[in-house]
Amino acid sequence: MDPRLPDAREAFPFRLPKKITPVRTQWFVDGQQVGITQAAERQFLWPLARGRHTAQARIWVPDRAHPITTPAVEFVVK
Repeated sequence: MDPRLPDAREAFPFRLPKKITPVRTQWFVDGQQVGITQAAERQFLWPLARGRHTAQARIWVPDRAHPITTPAVEFVVK
């Protein structure tokens, strides 16, 4: 976290690769849904929180009955 910025204005962008064109994406941090983005949106701005976290996404794409779930990614916010 940047001490020069107000905490409420800091965010980390979670992004999907350009090759994925989602219909809808659910974004998860520490197993809890923190946001949903709609068609063709590949980014979600997550408000920072100090500590160790795990991020994951559930992505619906055209022509698939079930969503794709990304591997969990661990990260630390200091």
